[in-house]
Amino acid sequence: MALIVVPGSRHLVLERCHDEIGDWRIILHSPYGRRVHEPWAGALVVIAGGKLLLYLAQGGKKMLVWQEKDELLPPEVFHALATALRREPRLRFTLTEVNDQPERQTPMFTLLREAGFSSSPQGLDWG
Repeated sequence: MALIVVPGSRHLVLERCHDEIGDWRIILHSPYGRRVHEPWAGALVVIAGGKLLLYLAQGGKKMLVWQEKDELLPPEVFHALATALRREPRLRFTLTEVNDQPERQTPMFTLLREAGFSSSPQGLDWG
């Protein structure tokens, strides 16, 4: 497939393709290199209908959620996140913030618990 835009200082290109086991993989083409992009590596995203819905940062402490004002994402989005996380059986982390707020103060708290996260004094545990 030919690109209409070449990656450069004003344009980054995202490529979506299947990986070796048939799951979707996203590749970022950028001129900035490893020093800029490595901190973002290892993040997990949930995309549906061509829209970014969830971004779980590397290390799992912070999550960003994109949703319409006063509208919760459907539980299936959080179950998709849990399904992706289960593919790494040794993965363990504690989620402490959702959209820069303590996880317990967000409407997503219950949805994350239903998806398989467990409550701890520090936050929501996975694994």
